[in-house]
Amino acid sequence: MRYLLLFLVIFITSCSTFNKKEETRLDEFGKPIKKKKINPNVSQRAEEAAEGFRIGGKKDVDYNFANANVIWRASLEVLDDIPLTTANYAGGIISTDWYGDENSNQSIKIQITFFDNEVKVSSFDVKGFKKTCSANNSCKVTKTTKKFNKEIKSNILDKTRELSLKKAQKKK
Repeated sequence: MRYLLLFLVIFITSCSTFNKKEETRLDEFGKPIKKKKINPNVSQRAEEAAEGFRIGGKKDVDYNFANANVIWRASLEVLDDIPLTTANYAGGIISTDWYGDENSNQSIKIQITFFDNEVKVSSFDVKGFKKTCSANNSCKVTKTTKKFNKEIKSNILDKTRELSLKKAQKKK
């Protein structure tokens, strides 16, 4: 009985809930990591994330989030009315679901592939597909015209300019 009591006392006092000593985590250089206070303002946190962050204090490594890429945000706004099947920033692709009027036998699908984070025409590519179904439910998929793809790309670039101007005005 004595040993059981002794075991329980040792077990209880060794539990972390009764242990007053605070654990300190160390970074890769052995320095204690300071706890950051989390900003409760969601929109302000998003703006801070848009500025990017640095890993390990190294100034030469700068990672930006998806909301920092103006072309990415503009693309999502242009495709706002069309349901998305894929929006993978890490993979650099946005793909919509088939979309069309209820009474129409045609629907379209748009795929945007990103190559770079810089704001330029060659940073992304737009491909469209058109599906035409006949009365007997046989469907044929073809590529959309170059004119259609250029029009979508032009809309994205216009939205990119608009968002960039808004961001510049906000900073002033």
